[in-house]
Amino acid sequence: MSLNVIRKQNIYPIIIPILHFVDRYNHHNSFFEMNPSLHIDTEGNVVILIRNIDYRIFGENKFTTYNHPTNSIYMIMKGNIVKNEKMDIENFSFEKIDYNYDLPTYPTFWKGMEDIRFVSKTEILVTVPECNIGGNPCILKAIITDNKIHSFKECLPNKIEKNWMPFLNSDGINKVIYSLEPFLIKSIEDEDFEKWELEEDISLQLKNYHGSTNGIYYNNYYWFLIHIKKDRIYHKWIKIDIIKKQIHVSKEFVFFTHSYVEFPTNLCLFDNRIFISLGVNDIKAFIIEIALDELEIYF
Repeated sequence: MSLNVIRKQNIYPIIIPILHFVDRYNHHNSFFEMNPSLHIDTEGNVVILIRNIDYRIFGENKFTTYNHPTNSIYMIMKGNIVKNEKMDIENFSFEKIDYNYDLPTYPTFWKGMEDIRFVSKTEILVTVPECNIGGNPCILKAIITDNKIHSFKECLPNKIEKNWMPFLNSDGINKVIYSLEPFLIKSIEDEDFEKWELEEDISLQLKNYHGSTNGIYYNNYYWFLIHIKKDRIYHKWIKIDIIKKQIHVSKEFVFFTHSYVEFPTNLCLFDNRIFISLGVNDIKAFIIEIALDELEIYF
């Protein structure tokens, strides 16, 4: 099968100090960085959150976990990017994130925060199974201040929830795309669904796809990445006209030829450049930079 591999202007690998622990087999082991989150403000201030996990994935439904008390630990990197220059991650500051749910926790296999998406510079959406009474994934809104995440608040619904796609709509109100097919938009905290009636061919193009990233506004559209799991992970762009309630769906593509899992979480637009935070195979973390014309190439 021929793959459409996205053209990349720059690839920034995220390499942080090794987080060591002794696993359940009494062997020395370490966390692996994966699924980073990214925010870049208009002044070029950059925040990267790096998720670190204690398990290994070996392909289709094959993984092993080493039973660290917290399966998922986050680190934070801060720095800045200058217009027309590459991102100099090597000189970013680095420290561990402290967090306090200040909410009841429940028994669950997966512990810790997962797959953070920035809503704004100070607000995030985060998946936390241990804050769900059933131990299943749920979405919480929280505040990030320096290296601390706090003021967690439950978002509804909260049965089994992952991969909401936040965006700031044309009225300046934060919303999320809750699902793609059926296509549902809602407020971040409330269960106030707005359903769009899509043309049949658009619904078919979105079927079985899941949300990936937050949305960015460019050239009169809101842009998002979505993904599907087949023999590997594939991606599509969607661009949305909120006023006309129209959705355009791109062809499938991948970021790397030989990867199996690719999981983007955040899109950032800065200096007419697109930055994507991306985890690969649950053992690598990157920031990918692409050109603006790459947004249109697969439509």
